[in-house]
Amino acid sequence: MRDELIRRETPRGTVRVLVAFARVRGGGWLWIARRSMAGPILGEGRGTTYEIVRAAVEEWMEQEAERLTR
Repeated sequence: MRDELIRRETPRGTVRVLVAFARVRGGGWLWIARRSMAGPILGEGRGTTYEIVRAAVEEWMEQEAERLTR
């Protein structure tokens, strides 16, 4: 399991989201995103490889940054 703090600069400021990546039993990866360690889940998903999952998180984060700064 690995945690990453992902930041996105927006015209209204910086959006920070903590993303936990974990290997799933049987193969694949799971990601869960929160604003803080104990906060509610903002987004989640899974994929077959870390690279695919990381790309999905990057795409999700672009959309989330727009939503959070509205």
